[in-house]
Amino acid sequence: MSSFNSKNSLKRFFSSAAVEKTNKKKGRISNKEELSESEIEQEEKSADKDSKRSHERKQPDNDWFKIYPWLEQQVINDKITLFCTLCKERKGKTIFATGTTKYRLENLKNHIKTNEHKESEDLSKPQQLKLITTFSKQLGIDKLKIISLMRNVYFCSKNNQAINIFPELCKLVSIQIKNNKEYFASSKTSVLKQPEENNITKTQYGSYTNSNAGNEFLESICHVIEESLFNELNSSKFWSILIDESTTITDNKHLAIVSKYLVNNTPYMRYLGMLNLEETDASYIFNQIRLFALSKNLKFNSLIHFGSDGASTMTGHRSGVSTRLKQLNPFMSSNHCIAHRLHLAGKDASSKVVYFKNYEKILHRIYSYFSRSYKRQRMLHAMQDINDEPILEVLNLIETRWLSLSNVVGNLYKIIDSVLASLNEDSLEGENAAKNLIPLLDEEFVIATMFLADLTTILKRLIKVFQSDYVALSHLKPHLKAAIDSISEDFVGSANIQPKYGIILHNYMDQKRLKSDNLPSFIKDFAVAIIEALKERFPNSELYNALSIFDTKLLPKSEEQMTTYGLKEIGFLGEYYGDNKIVDNNVFPGIIDKKQLLVEWNSAKYYLRSFSERNYNFTEMWLHIFDVDDHFINNYPNVSLLVEIALIVPLSNANVERVFSQQNLIQTKLRNKLCVENLNHHLMILINGPDIEDFDFEKTYDYWINLKARRMAGNLE
Repeated sequence: MSSFNSKNSLKRFFSSAAVEKTNKKKGRISNKEELSESEIEQEEKSADKDSKRSHERKQPDNDWFKIYPWLEQQVINDKITLFCTLCKERKGKTIFATGTTKYRLENLKNHIKTNEHKESEDLSKPQQLKLITTFSKQLGIDKLKIISLMRNVYFCSKNNQAINIFPELCKLVSIQIKNNKEYFASSKTSVLKQPEENNITKTQYGSYTNSNAGNEFLESICHVIEESLFNELNSSKFWSILIDESTTITDNKHLAIVSKYLVNNTPYMRYLGMLNLEETDASYIFNQIRLFALSKNLKFNSLIHFGSDGASTMTGHRSGVSTRLKQLNPFMSSNHCIAHRLHLAGKDASSKVVYFKNYEKILHRIYSYFSRSYKRQRMLHAMQDINDEPILEVLNLIETRWLSLSNVVGNLYKIIDSVLASLNEDSLEGENAAKNLIPLLDEEFVIATMFLADLTTILKRLIKVFQSDYVALSHLKPHLKAAIDSISEDFVGSANIQPKYGIILHNYMDQKRLKSDNLPSFIKDFAVAIIEALKERFPNSELYNALSIFDTKLLPKSEEQMTTYGLKEIGFLGEYYGDNKIVDNNVFPGIIDKKQLLVEWNSAKYYLRSFSERNYNFTEMWLHIFDVDDHFINNYPNVSLLVEIALIVPLSNANVERVFSQQNLIQTKLRNKLCVENLNHHLMILINGPDIEDFDFEKTYDYWINLKARRMAGNLE
């Protein structure tokens, strides 16, 4: 009897293993579904009806609820009943779905292997997490292929191409890859385009080669660039802002924002964003800038300079944008773009001299005459061949006054004889427009053209300096003085010295045997007017003059001059940046210690004199000093802060104007519906993005993949 019972007892413990072994021999897969409650009880009774398990639990182990978070207990009929909350919610059929009073760890382990529980677990996961888990392996495989698609989008933005061509570009790249190994030809290869069927072809599901996917890639690339950009900007102690308005091809008003700040002691100029302007008053523009800065976590207490075109909306003393920004940081300075000031100086001079009020109108008429007729252009080219003059076009005068005027008169003075000859030929053929234009192109007009060709050559050198992104404060006055002295020497002269009349006008005078007394009076009048306008439009700025003392090339060589050099300027800077300021009962503490600044300067200027002979400009010099002397910032902290402030003064808004030039290349007549968000994405990549081989597409991929659940076709091309 005992032998029989022991065998049955062993059978009970090893029955499952025996069944599994039998199933494997028969080639069946072992069913992992658990036995029902009645089957378990029947097996136990048949194994040993008389004996009871002395080791059965009378209550569940509390650790089970920590291991299996889906396990819960309820008291039913004075007994603890265990449930699987996941399967119970789905109204499953397993013992843990209906409830069990058998407290066995083995039953729990078997339950998690059932298909019912696995399905319940999957359904309980968030949808995105499930999809990412399901396709994570496939995403790992297709990562390089997604990055290759991102490169296509990056290429489009860098080359002013619409994302609409993205699908075709992907197809082209795919074909090129195949052709690299063997010649690729489709089943429809032909020389002429065949009639298309009325079915609409779609990109393969999960291939990410459609325009919508292209726009997602565009947004992801832009996000990564912006994230790095604003992290870089926020790492700088101070930053400057440059803004300007523009009207798009669809007559929408946009505001471009550019910033200048320091990165590793080097000034950087970066495009920050493009805003849509529903209104153009100072209050609205200020609020848009403030909201933009807050959205990018930019700090107004470190905004130290403001640059604009000088319009009253921007720089008005009572309610201009700069005035409102100063309420957020009273240490901020405001600067009127030097290139725009030069433009206004030209307008001022033209308005004072009567002849030049009409001169530009004549230039427009000449351009209009030749540009509207191919026949007239052919006649002009024929005359240029006969006169042995260069084949140049008559250019149109546009609003960027001096650069445009320089280009127009720079061409016209070289081909003026051919223009006159062509007009004479056309007038003989009965062209009334030519007959009306010839009297206007008299000798005075020719002399004025020669004069302006010389004058604009001088001003063009000044413009190129002023339109540089990194103009030093110390360069402003010397270049301006050089331009004024050149104009005075060439066209004004003095009591004892006659003017030289430039090079072009002087050669014309020799050729025509003209004496200076025979020149029109407007030559000298305009030269005097432009000199006065330059002086008026470029008044001395006490703040910027004071900051220019940190240019080592300006340090005096004599010991006597060194003793007092810069003391007045340091005193002014100490008061401007060192005194506390109160705005609307808000106290803004000084950003430097003005007493310590004077102590530092009396020592630092002698140290800086050792660098005065180096062949560096202002920016290069301070980069060199900060790099070679690790102790300079610690020894002269207040001087170092002022140098950093001087390095990021936005003297010119030329960089903002270049943003608008890029905008016009992107938003063309064919892309007139481009919204400001996508326009900004393209500009961010075009202006701030590195070359395509240098861009971190892996970082972009990591951002893109986590935006939402992704599906892959499994065979991306």
